[in-house]
Amino acid sequence: MTRHKDQHDAILTRRREDTEAHPLHRTVPEIAGSFRFIRTQGHNNKHARHGIRLCHGTELVVPCTHSPVNDEEPFLGDLLEVRVVHTGGQSASQDSPMSWRQDRSRSGNNILTMGIIHETVQRWIDDEPEWLIADGVIFQTSRYYPDSDTEAEVTIPDSLSVLGRFAGSGARLAYHFSGVESGKPRMEFRLNGSRGALRFDAFQKQLFYSQAGSTDEKKIMLSQGQNRGWQVEADFVRSIREHSPVELTSFDQGVRYMAFTEMVAESLANASARIPNK
Repeated sequence: MTRHKDQHDAILTRRREDTEAHPLHRTVPEIAGSFRFIRTQGHNNKHARHGIRLCHGTELVVPCTHSPVNDEEPFLGDLLEVRVVHTGGQSASQDSPMSWRQDRSRSGNNILTMGIIHETVQRWIDDEPEWLIADGVIFQTSRYYPDSDTEAEVTIPDSLSVLGRFAGSGARLAYHFSGVESGKPRMEFRLNGSRGALRFDAFQKQLFYSQAGSTDEKKIMLSQGQNRGWQVEADFVRSIREHSPVELTSFDQGVRYMAFTEMVAESLANASARIPNK
């Protein structure tokens, strides 16, 4: 039991209050069917790959989280761009408290919502960045945890932009994350293709399609059965009690996300250098 618990802790650490507050973890429409992604919350890619070695050949159950939208791309043609923006004002005020997500020793290489966003994109696109460039800024270098009089160092950027190019399709990757954008928060995914484009507004829980060159958007209506919602704990318990298999996202696929975060961390550590996929 202890060995399995240690394995699980190395693989997945998730705070329930954060996931419940996240718009992707509420009842969100999906293009066609259920859609899950794994959260391999090691501190880096080495930890994630170590987790795979621990899991293979065991009966260890790895819990997964849910992400909206499947991997079908209706009428997009050739994929040209993948653009994502997620912003909020949680760190805009100097008086905002410190969060564990701003501490690299606790959060590892993940920055803001970069990890969950890229895992979502991976569900659509079976491709990896050939290279990327990351630029991030810590605007306030120290904050106080709630109910603490001791300053804590902020070691994770308050704002992050990532540019890259997918290896297979040649499509551009453009992500922007910010915790210092006051006003109405934004969370939007765009897949731009040669024949059309998809736009998903995660806060409004609405999906739109536009033909290439058109300014009109057609709302994609989804059935109630396509709204899977948040079932992480229920799925985890069902996997243990009923031996239900992981249906949509394997642990190996989760390591793809860790490889991406490693590239971002390496670029940030080297003055926003262009980092190739190794």
